[in-house]
Amino acid sequence: MMVNSYTRSAAFYDLIYEFRDIPALNNALVHYLDQHAPAARSVLDVACGTGQQLEALAMYDRMGVDLSPDILAVAAQRVPEVPLLVQDMVELEVPRRFDAVICLASAISYVRTHERLERAVSRMAAHLERGGTLLIEPWFTPEQFWDGHLAVRHAADDTTQLTWMYRQERHGRLSVLPIHYLVGGPEGVEHWVETHEMGLFTDAEYTSALRAAGLEVVPDPGDLAGRNMYVAHKPLA
Repeated sequence: MMVNSYTRSAAFYDLIYEFRDIPALNNALVHYLDQHAPAARSVLDVACGTGQQLEALAMYDRMGVDLSPDILAVAAQRVPEVPLLVQDMVELEVPRRFDAVICLASAISYVRTHERLERAVSRMAAHLERGGTLLIEPWFTPEQFWDGHLAVRHAADDTTQLTWMYRQERHGRLSVLPIHYLVGGPEGVEHWVETHEMGLFTDAEYTSALRAAGLEVVPDPGDLAGRNMYVAHKPLA
């Protein structure tokens, strides 16, 4: 079973990542789907987070799943019309298939091991219609990961000041991010730590997992807003 890394931070998730240009990312996602799944009418968002992508994909018949019930509570407020389920991607089981399945924001890395990567990809493939398309945005490869890198950001809204910081570490094929949160608001200041463990997989491991799931891998599919992507199709027969 995967570990829910977003607990207390779920309520602040959108603020934590406010530095991302969400409208631009969502526009890029829509164009990317148009390019690689032009006939798609339905989309399953695996690890859908707070529903920002689901909101942008209103032209599709949508469903979202995520491991964190706290995160999904935020998504339910954003897209109340979209079915949302608490699901572990390694054990993914929803009662229908989709023209496209997406797994973005490097969420696939939370499976942590190669065996679980293959299981997660297999479960996603099982929920594709024939001819359907799977899009996966990966985390760093072992060669790309910066061991010891210190990351820090600050964000604020009308009521909250938030700083988060971590020094990332490599433990074998795991990247470990002990994230310190310092949040101040009308009721005072809080500090807590959430540890994120994310697998470091090679290009060959991602590709082999897709092929083991019976999918046809698209070579050099381009990137999504500057991020590397994996794209694969389920055969029609």
